[in-house]
Amino acid sequence: AQQLRATGLNMAGQKYIVVRAEPDFVAGMRGPGGIFCVRTNLAIIVGIYNEQFRPGQTQNAIDKIADCLRGCGY
Repeated sequence: AQQLRATGLNMAGQKYIVVRAEPDFVAGMRGPGGIFCVRTNLAIIVGIYNEQFRPGQTQNAIDKIADCLRGCGY
């Protein structure tokens, strides 16, 4: 987690500043937008948002998808 905070997160050709890193969750920022990554047993869900969306809306959507997948064994 500390190395990820130090180096940042590269996704789809964009570099994000990591503001939160946990074993199953990463949050990053880039300008007015950002990224959330959530790990389940078998998947990684990635949500990228821009200035048109609030970070909380994106995180809630990603968390719901992750909870649904976990409930199905993924």
